[in-house]
Amino acid sequence: MGYFPILNQIENNNITHNKRDGIRLSYANNTIITHNNISENSDYGIHLRYGCNSTVIRNNTLAHNQDADAENGGIYIDDSSTSQSRNNTIIENEIHSNDQHGVYIYGSFNNTVNQNTISNHTYGINLRLADNNTFIENNALRNLTKVME
Repeated sequence: MGYFPILNQIENNNITHNKRDGIRLSYANNTIITHNNISENSDYGIHLRYGCNSTVIRNNTLAHNQDADAENGGIYIDDSSTSQSRNNTIIENEIHSNDQHGVYIYGSFNNTVNQNTISNHTYGINLRLADNNTFIENNALRNLTKVME
């Protein structure tokens, strides 16, 4: 994916059976991730880390991303001590059966999660040290905990 990329597009891919995350971006801005099938990866389906800003994750299917020995899930947005991820949009995705987290936002702010179906996880939506995030018209179904703060 490169270092400090700008204006990237990841579209119409089958991303399966990887030893870590299906898609992992670091310090990436203005990326569009759309119409992908992301499944059976060992960690997260999509992982935005360390200063990923203004990424749009739209119309993807994320399923069965899990490993018994790792924290895992559908979509994970996190930060580092020097760079926060912010202003990302997660919209119209099918996120199901990813073991621990459907959507996990840690130390990130000003993100929008809109019109997703999030089902069959330990935590449908998990927020930790996350401020000013917006959730609109999501369906959180059959999760042990729908929203955890």
